[in-house]
Amino acid sequence: MGLQSERKVLLALNRECADERVLCCARNIALRVDAGIEVLLIPSDGRMPTALEAFLERLRQDDVSWRLIHGTGDPARETVRYANDHEAVLCVVIDALENWTDGIQGAGKGNDPWKKLECPLVVAAVCEPKA
Repeated sequence: MGLQSERKVLLALNRECADERVLCCARNIALRVDAGIEVLLIPSDGRMPTALEAFLERLRQDDVSWRLIHGTGDPARETVRYANDHEAVLCVVIDALENWTDGIQGAGKGNDPWKKLECPLVVAAVCEPKA
């Protein structure tokens, strides 16, 4: 489905996990600000998680426009690059920040790609404690 709205919420999903809290957050923001949703799957093998299929159907029912994008490379850097390259992106919605720092080398030394993000970052879930 093509985006009809110029304004977009970028929902970035790392490792193709689709947490219900994150999906709900992105949908609620889009409904509140009358925006479409772009779903960025990184990395992607071309398959869509089952939870995401149900989410996209819900967007159709709510008449929220959406587009699915498959990304490659480092998830955090790819998300920041995509958001910064598309000025219609109002905000980026992700799950726990800890799930996005695995591949970042030297993140604590000023190399954190999230610091270069030109729009708000919404962290919609907390990381589950590791056993």
